[in-house]
Amino acid sequence: MAEEWTDLPGIESLGTDQRSTARKTGRDKRRERLERKRKAAYERLARATGAADLSELFSAQPTPVLCVVNVGYGGVTGATTEQIEALVAPCPGFARVVMVHGKPYTFILFANATAAAQAHTTLHDRPCPMLADKSLFLEFVRLDPSSFTRPFQSHLAGLMNPSPDQPASQESAAAYPLYVDFPVTVNPDSLLKSLETKGLYLVRGFVTEAEEKHILELAADQADDAWIAVNDRLVQHYGHTFDYQRKRVGDQQTAKSRKFPAVVHAILNRVRTLPVFDCDEQSPENAAGSPAESTGPSPVAENRGGAATTLVEEVDSDQSRYVGARRSLPFPRFDQLTIAKYPVGSGISFHSDSHLSFTDTLLIISLANPITMEFRSPFYPEADQLHFRDHLESRSSPATGPDRGDDVRPGPRGITIPNPVAVDLPPRSLLIISGEARYGWEHAIRPRKSDLLYESGAIRPRQFRVSLTLREVDHAYQCGCQWKELCDRFRVR
Repeated sequence: MAEEWTDLPGIESLGTDQRSTARKTGRDKRRERLERKRKAAYERLARATGAADLSELFSAQPTPVLCVVNVGYGGVTGATTEQIEALVAPCPGFARVVMVHGKPYTFILFANATAAAQAHTTLHDRPCPMLADKSLFLEFVRLDPSSFTRPFQSHLAGLMNPSPDQPASQESAAAYPLYVDFPVTVNPDSLLKSLETKGLYLVRGFVTEAEEKHILELAADQADDAWIAVNDRLVQHYGHTFDYQRKRVGDQQTAKSRKFPAVVHAILNRVRTLPVFDCDEQSPENAAGSPAESTGPSPVAENRGGAATTLVEEVDSDQSRYVGARRSLPFPRFDQLTIAKYPVGSGISFHSDSHLSFTDTLLIISLANPITMEFRSPFYPEADQLHFRDHLESRSSPATGPDRGDDVRPGPRGITIPNPVAVDLPPRSLLIISGEARYGWEHAIRPRKSDLLYESGAIRPRQFRVSLTLREVDHAYQCGCQWKELCDRFRVR
């Protein structure tokens, strides 16, 4: 591998032997850093593709397609199609760049395997000035049809079998710069209606502009050292803290404040009037009351894991189907608030909020800028999770393989919910997560610099965002839900 060496500061003052040792030490450290980056890049690609062995994806022999392992589109350290095209355009036989939104890798297509091999020799393991001297890791891609190779298959077919009137070499490499794998789904409003049967509700424009401005000013007025760093985001806890390592609620004394800001109380008093809640069970002051006053066991702790969801069987002419019908939700005594600041590119990994620490029904309020949040369920087939789990109280742990038995029934025909499903959260929106969506699903925000809008196909750059998450602490620290795979009572030591 070619190495470039810049003398260390003050190296000329050293003797010849010392200078040689310093240079060797510097080269060794650079190689170590490069190897760490290489290992991380290949591990990231393996996670993104689900490949147990990368030999399933890459070929030891040259092929017409190269994969840049460590450069993708939309990622935190990604690049644009224009940058990659400018980098490889001088290479003989270059045909096209194909980037996949949100993936950490890029495909480069050439006219033949020989041209790809020449580009591999020129670019592989070399610092790239156009990408801040980042060293590129390139591999030849196996051409077998698969989900990994799907983004470039149509382009490859055009290169291998060009039409007489429009040879592939005359096509613009930017004609199809970005591959977007759209899920098969209904329109957004119909999708949200389907998600409501799972206990997921989105209310757009719920927070007023004045309330948003006030909360953002409160967050901006405090220095970063007043916040807790959790991965790439900053958080503050009110009412109770939360220990992200132990996955347990901390005591009130270490929270930013034992009481919520007044503006949050005002928002909660409006939340309780939404039709999804049955607020006859609690008085207004308890519904949005002081966290410091909430010390006893939760009055809804026994209603967990989807007990607020009843399954209603509907029969059509030729098929039985299960459709979720919601009862009114008990309104929790929200006594834990987390305010989080998300810088551009940050996210949060897939998780289900602690079943033992919090009761049913979480609220997420998005402020400042939009974000796409993803939801997934390990209990339903990939790309189709409109199913309902039947006979929960008598079931053992549900199967997650291809054979799931008779206790997963298909939902209404003609409606498909992808798994995972992306839900766009506009600024000032309120998201309610309850029932099955609370206990049987995980949610995440992918760490990347842009989001794909499935309704329009547009790529939206991300910007700074603030979120509020409101929960009710389960002081009994108990959960009787049936979602064992996601319930932390089975992981507590």
